[in-house]
Amino acid sequence: MNDLSTFPVIVNQVIAWGDMDAYQHVNNAMYFRYFESSRMAYFTKMGFIRARTADLDVGPILAHTACTFLKPLVHPDRVEVGCKIAKIGNTSFVMEHAIISPKLGLVAKGEGVVVCFDFNKNHKIAVPDDMRKRIQEIEGRSF
Repeated sequence: MNDLSTFPVIVNQVIAWGDMDAYQHVNNAMYFRYFESSRMAYFTKMGFIRARTADLDVGPILAHTACTFLKPLVHPDRVEVGCKIAKIGNTSFVMEHAIISPKLGLVAKGEGVVVCFDFNKNHKIAVPDDMRKRIQEIEGRSF
């Protein structure tokens, strides 16, 4: 896969010199930061940064994340990072990520499980219906 056409949210990321480690390739922790940037762009698009009212304080919590490293990145380069929703459960949803370099093609893929959380009551909640609807609009499909 060298194409992000199935990803409704794509962010561009310049590889900084400081992203590299002593082995002269991008440190593995940076891939997770690139995933985070695309995830936050998706949250912004769906209006789910953190909704606060007197009775409700709901936001996302990352419960799990994983990355499959396919090729090492080095400076100078830039990447496109795609994000999409793969699955919606009762209280969580799975986000898929892909990182593509114009020089190297697909360099990494990953996922994150995001839980809807009520910070006032300190527990997870069902994915709100309006959020499900917004995800389906962004994705252009039903779940």
